[in-house]
Amino acid sequence: MTGTGLVVALRADAGPTIGTGHAMRCLALGQAVHDVNGRAFLVTASAADTLLDRFAAEGIDVLGVAAAHPDRRDAAETTRHAEAIGASWIAVDGQHFDEAFHAAVGRERHRILAIDDMARLPRYDVEAVLNQNAHADQLEYHTRLSTRRLFGTRYAVLRREFAATAGTGRDIPERGRRLLVTFGGSDPSGMTVRTIEALAAAARARPGAVDGLEIRVVVGGSNPSRSGIERAIAETGLQVMLVADVRDMTEPMRWADLAITAGGSTIWELAALGTPAIVVETAPPERFLVAGLRTLGLYHSLGNEADLDPADLADEVTLRLADRQWRRTMSERGRSVVDGRGGQRVVAALVASMEVDGQPGG
Repeated sequence: MTGTGLVVALRADAGPTIGTGHAMRCLALGQAVHDVNGRAFLVTASAADTLLDRFAAEGIDVLGVAAAHPDRRDAAETTRHAEAIGASWIAVDGQHFDEAFHAAVGRERHRILAIDDMARLPRYDVEAVLNQNAHADQLEYHTRLSTRRLFGTRYAVLRREFAATAGTGRDIPERGRRLLVTFGGSDPSGMTVRTIEALAAAARARPGAVDGLEIRVVVGGSNPSRSGIERAIAETGLQVMLVADVRDMTEPMRWADLAITAGGSTIWELAALGTPAIVVETAPPERFLVAGLRTLGLYHSLGNEADLDPADLADEVTLRLADRQWRRTMSERGRSVVDGRGGQRVVAALVASMEVDGQPGG
């Protein structure tokens, strides 16, 4: 596809409280836009320099806005940037963007793609809604009749490295030895440390329980608790490697026999690579995503992090590492659910909408 005329302003924020998932999803969408010779720009009020560098490396210019939280000034600045770059779409990703923000930005006749996970707003008065999760069809979205609904895992927007390797096979050893611990860029719930401590406690209580286990812990550049994680690792006596601000997550995900992670977008990355996973709900929206996983029969949920017993976590890790059939089934099911082409489908829908409106595309 050439000459689409597609120009997208990606509006997302990132930080220790809200995490990096919204911005990283926009990075993946920006890559998909560039892949059809369109142009994408990030409009953000807050993000770590390491994250901004990733956008810059993709040729996605970063444009700042005046406010750290959406208000009239933020909407006006977002609109100003969109007009300056000639945006055909504004993609808005974040729980803190509300109906008033959509209305203020849309008032200037910009098409809005609302990227959403939980139908949290009373109404979505926008041109398109993207919910890439398995539970999307179970939610009640109030929209215009003409609003495009891009729902389900076939629209899972993955970064280019995942799209390139999705669906490839992998070895499933009789007994898993490699555990990946990844709870997002900032991990506000502190589940990384809690997981390490739970496994260390299991090793002390049951000698031999985690013998031979290799653990790789991934933390993001915006994680404020890195020093605490390093201390926890040093005190475990386990074989743990800490890696920070990983640019290509496909390598540790393909390395792992099992992952333990939060119930966010990382789930769909793991699924595309066929990596079996244990899931912990670390934020309110994640209960919706985990409910969708249950309908797919994909992965195992340990429930909400607030109710989690560390002993149960450690027991589940050892159980799943020993269960080759479960890991094989989860690997195959994940690859069948996410094929890595979701970003292409979203971009095609945006271009198609422009053509219906009479704007040249494709």
